[in-house]
Amino acid sequence: MAFRKKTCPHITLFSGAIKLIRIRVRSEILKETYKIRLKIKRYDPDTKGSWVQDYELEAGRILRFTDVFRKINNEMDPSLAWNSSCEHAQCGTCSVMVNGKPLLACELLVENAVGYFKTTEFEVEPITVAPVVRDLVVDIEQAYERVHRVKPYIIQPAENANKGYEYQMSPRALERYVDATRCINCFCCASVCISSHKSFLGPNAVERFKNGELQVNAGANVPDHFGSGGGMGRGGGMGRGRGMGRGRGMGM
Repeated sequence: MAFRKKTCPHITLFSGAIKLIRIRVRSEILKETYKIRLKIKRYDPDTKGSWVQDYELEAGRILRFTDVFRKINNEMDPSLAWNSSCEHAQCGTCSVMVNGKPLLACELLVENAVGYFKTTEFEVEPITVAPVVRDLVVDIEQAYERVHRVKPYIIQPAENANKGYEYQMSPRALERYVDATRCINCFCCASVCISSHKSFLGPNAVERFKNGELQVNAGANVPDHFGSGGGMGRGGGMGRGRGMGRGRGMGM
């Protein structure tokens, strides 16, 4: 014979009231908006013309800047070109300059931007690591050429000391290796690196080089990264910029 557990009606009513309050609070949060102005640097490859275009719109506080760009496309100007893919801070394709700071547009919330910059006006420009294709879109393949130059992969595997078994790595070495793999090549760091000159490949390229060296099965034949018009640079650091949440380039 099955017995049904009795639930106190007062507890049920209280739980229902709490859920209703939460729904109403979330609804009010979603209703809150900011009247923002975006001054976006435009570029037309057909005419080679460049100009700054203003967009004024109401934007919800928890909208991301990718959502704002999409809102502009849908409601104001379908010709505005910008780039994104995953919109979860994993692909690094939506990088832009906002008021001079390189950021991932998919991570930058409107309310966070207003709070950090203390304004509702934002100058939005493409990152500077490669030529502009159109508006906020840059030639990312050309940007990757610097990364490819360090050959961030195994050239010749090292001999495994444990024949017949997997390569072994200590927990501390694994932690260092995993930390070196967190770079998503958004090129935010390269856009503002003070050592960005013709002979320096950029901090993210250095990070990729470090990644290859830390692999437990990496051989000793490290390729020549200091020739062919590009180098790792002297005194180049590999600091991590953290942004709003997990964003890059803006410390909070």
